[in-house]
Amino acid sequence: MENIDLKLNSYLNKIRLSEQPEDTEIKDTEPETDDTEVGSNMTSDTGVGNDMSGVAMGGIPGDEEQAAKTDVQISKVYELKKIFVRLTSLENFLSDSNDEKLLRIRKYILEALDLFKLVISNLKLYLNKIDDIIITYYEFLKIIYTIIKKYFDKKQSESK
Repeated sequence: MENIDLKLNSYLNKIRLSEQPEDTEIKDTEPETDDTEVGSNMTSDTGVGNDMSGVAMGGIPGDEEQAAKTDVQISKVYELKKIFVRLTSLENFLSDSNDEKLLRIRKYILEALDLFKLVISNLKLYLNKIDDIIITYYEFLKIIYTIIKKYFDKKQSESK
């Protein structure tokens, strides 16, 4: 069991390290203003107001954000959702167990889930490292699945 603890701890440490944002410096939050911004409510030299109130050049407000999302970004969001579902499913599966080994595994899953929630809540800070984070979580899940499979295989062979 100590070997398993070492493996899981090493993956949790890897997750913690990959979740350190590169730019932790707090930047000046003063908004930069640009008088030529589309949608500003300014009066031109002719005295006619330019009130576009948030309507972008494309027509629908916020439409350009949706169009800017690439297939790669959408696939990363999908992978993050899959990881979250798998972590929560494992945690729920192990929550009813009273076996010490499974409870220890559940503890690691809960910690990984807490770290994952931290990343998701601060996703903009981790965009540069999101690929590494996804890979690390999948490696962690693979280890967890292997441990649980071996545990139940051993239980099944003992019961025969």
